[in-house]
Amino acid sequence: SATLYMIPACDTCEEAREFLEANGVSVTEIDVSNDRAVQDEFEALAGELKVPVTVIDGQLLRGYSRAEFRAALAAGASGADDEDNDDDQAPGFEAPDIL
Repeated sequence: SATLYMIPACDTCEEAREFLEANGVSVTEIDVSNDRAVQDEFEALAGELKVPVTVIDGQLLRGYSRAEFRAALAAGASGADDEDNDDDQAPGFEAPDIL
């Protein structure tokens, strides 16, 4: 399983979620846009308010890189493998400080 810290309307967050789901990984999404306590927890975990951040088997991944996600899944013995070799890393987005 994986935890995805995200905000609505974040294309990179959506790509990360789709990759994980396509590889059979259960994803828990945490929206960091509307709750100050969640934002504080997220910033303590990630060191900044920039999404997406994904935690896979205890490994924290910033942004979205298929290569990094594959490595984290392999390290967790998930056996997931995406045949697409496009390893470009998508940029992260700043989470709005709404509160």
